[in-house]
Amino acid sequence: MDLSNNKLNKNKFELIYNEYHQHLCGFAESYISDKDTVREIVQECFIKLWEVRDSIKDIHKIKSFLFTVVRNLCLNKIRDNKNNEDISILESKEFFDKSVIKNETYRLLHTAMNSLSPRNKEIILLALQGYGNEEISQKLNLKLNTIISSKRDSYKILREKLRKYFYLIHLLIN
Repeated sequence: MDLSNNKLNKNKFELIYNEYHQHLCGFAESYISDKDTVREIVQECFIKLWEVRDSIKDIHKIKSFLFTVVRNLCLNKIRDNKNNEDISILESKEFFDKSVIKNETYRLLHTAMNSLSPRNKEIILLALQGYGNEEISQKLNLKLNTIISSKRDSYKILREKLRKYFYLIHLLIN
């Protein structure tokens, strides 16, 4: 994503929207389970971003802005619904940080997976769902050796693309 010259114009806004919309929805779902409400909150977040675009001095801080706004909108929605449940855990910095790390990990994995060929991506997705090589072979009507070599090649690509981000998985697990 090219965000050079530190000015948020329509084209950069569209790039940011396309890059983060789905991930912000996933992040919001860690607070609110209703998908329609989540979509409304994320839309409102992007409206707020557009409204303050001229005051943004450093375009590289937008990701932090987006996650913070979504968090605050989610907490406001929870408070507005006047649920008598304790939301102190949802308000905590620990919950926020862990949710952001989890979301960023999924975003990075998703981006890396998109670099695979469609067939290899399909094979890896099935493997991640717990299917064995023989089941994948039958399901996709491919030879077992093709599945094995495709997985080997795909995992090599994914390891290379995700090498510098392995610390996120450790943070997510702890």
